[in-house]
Amino acid sequence: MQKFAAHLRSTRWAPVIAVVALIGVCGSARAIEDRDPAPPATSAARTADIDGDGVMTVAVLGDSLADGYWGGLYRKLAREERFVFLRYARNSTGLARPDYYDWAEALEEYLAEDPIDTAVVSMGANDGQALYAGQGQWIQLGAEGWEDVYRERVEAMMQRLVDAGINTYWMGLPAVRGRHLTTSAQRLNPIYEQAAQEIGVTFIPLWALTADADGNFTSYLPDDEGRSRLMRHNDGVHFTSRGYAMIADHILMVMDQELALFDAEVEEEATQ
Repeated sequence: MQKFAAHLRSTRWAPVIAVVALIGVCGSARAIEDRDPAPPATSAARTADIDGDGVMTVAVLGDSLADGYWGGLYRKLAREERFVFLRYARNSTGLARPDYYDWAEALEEYLAEDPIDTAVVSMGANDGQALYAGQGQWIQLGAEGWEDVYRERVEAMMQRLVDAGINTYWMGLPAVRGRHLTTSAQRLNPIYEQAAQEIGVTFIPLWALTADADGNFTSYLPDDEGRSRLMRHNDGVHFTSRGYAMIADHILMVMDQELALFDAEVEEEATQ
């Protein structure tokens, strides 16, 4: 983490240190660590640039939250030639409704289009609803079998990415506003986390990072200097540009811990 922070301080996109400050300094950081365990260390053998072309190709897949995360990541590293971010997010989609958008089918198309080193996946914002089970069959949310079928789809997507040799980071749902959305997110996050641990991808929890001290939704969160800033959209689900930048910081920090994205640059700077 020290190397990551040093790299960020030495670049033109130094505001990335927001999350480092949040997790390493402020009082709320301790609460975050207490409530959300660190992502599992599942990627000791991973390398950032799998195909050895000198560029880390990151595909961001999922729903409208994923689309925002793509934007945050792209803006952070747009001028870094070592990174390419593929925008494979589709608004209003998820894993509950393959009749509307079939992610299993879409994933195969994406894998055939571009070599991918790393995937960042965010699903679930639209999945708090009846699940289409195929052949005209539906399973109502909360009914017997819903979680089993949904878990199978999560595991299948994770496994496909792992089988393709792709470093995979699965995002947890953030704190959201409203009883239905909160209940849905709290139902889905354990599914993602357990599947990630079993299959060997990295789960990145976001709830505590995006909640207040009591674990509830808040529109305002501290920036890197501890100032309260508007981070969430008024729909209670999505983020402002500043909020997406905060999430991008967090994703990059986790990725750097596993893939040592910035070690070479920092070590070179230290010798100058």
